[in-house]
Amino acid sequence: MERKAPDTFSLLLIEDDVLDRKALERVLARTTMSIQLTCAGDIEGGLLEISRRPFECVLLDWHLPDGMGGEFLERVAEKHPEVPVVV
Repeated sequence: MERKAPDTFSLLLIEDDVLDRKALERVLARTTMSIQLTCAGDIEGGLLEISRRPFECVLLDWHLPDGMGGEFLERVAEKHPEVPVVV
């Protein structure tokens, strides 16, 4: 069964570096895709966001202020194993 592409692609970015976050926002602004970008600056913020609504994909920084990206991967795999995470 083919999955229909959503009108808006929901993307969660977990990144504590403001310059990296802004750089990704500039790249996404130049695409023709409709992207709903949600940002979190740490693991706990990312987990909070993913518990609020579904995302098509998560972009994850490995080094975060409250731990390593692997901690997020373990915790999100338990509750949201269907969400792809790119580190």
